Amino acid sequence: MTGLDYAQYASPDVILIDWMLPGLSGIEIVSALRETQIDTPIILLTAKGEIEDKLTAFSLGADDYMVKPFDIDELNMRILALNRRAEKRLVSRLTFSELTLQPEKGTVTLDDHPLALTKKEYLLLELLMHHSDGVVSKDLILDKVWDIDDDVSQNAVEALIGRLRKKITPITIRSIRNMGYQLSD
Repeated sequence: MTGLDYAQYASPDVILIDWMLPGLSGIEIVSALRETQIDTPIILLTAKGEIEDKLTAFSLGADDYMVKPFDIDELNMRILALNRRAEKRLVSRLTFSELTLQPEKGTVTLDDHPLALTKKEYLLLELLMHHSDGVVSKDLILDKVWDIDDDVSQNAVEALIGRLRKKITPITIRSIRNMGYQLSD
């Protein structure tokens, strides 16, 4: 999977990308992501420090720009600042077909009937609904649903998917070979 594919399907919190990459340049990837309506915050890292380069990066959709060499503590602070701004844009309601999830209330309804979900089922459904127009990888599910200290296998993801599938019928969770899962109605 390329970095562009990962950014489109995995939905990271922040994207760090170098301008000078083999194949597609970082700036071409920034442009491609913005053209596909992906609004994940992007920090462009580069040795290019001219004002024209910065203006190009910002006009194509970069959220921040750091010229090499840079201080790692400054990069960390910029990542935290972008994450704070992104958290303020959280949605109050997610919908997919007859499913409605309200993150601020922690509730899920299917055809206006409340669903009883475990914490992990809820987190998985929220993740799938946030990315209903794409595919969610097993790795992203492991990262977002389980704690970092948990020793969990990919089989646990499959078991959780199976339990959630039963609870949200007639909505289905499609398995996309070698990629992950996707909601379908």
